[in-house]
Amino acid sequence: MDFYRGLRAAFDEDRLQETSDYLDIGDRVVVRMRMDSVGHGPPANLESTLVLSVREGHIRTVEFFWDHEEALATTGLPA
Repeated sequence: MDFYRGLRAAFDEDRLQETSDYLDIGDRVVVRMRMDSVGHGPPANLESTLVLSVREGHIRTVEFFWDHEEALATTGLPA
């Protein structure tokens, strides 16, 4: 959470949105995100992919990837 707080603090204004549907692969969920921000420099348009491990209805771990294909590779899904 500190990572996300620091990222958001660097910008005056931001919008975070999903860029695709969730991929449900058993005990893991893959979601692609996009963050559009303006702040203390040029606007930022960042895309990332999160791989969430879910157990008993609760998120247990969050893996963060800048590269979508790399995120998919960790799950065994084709890029």
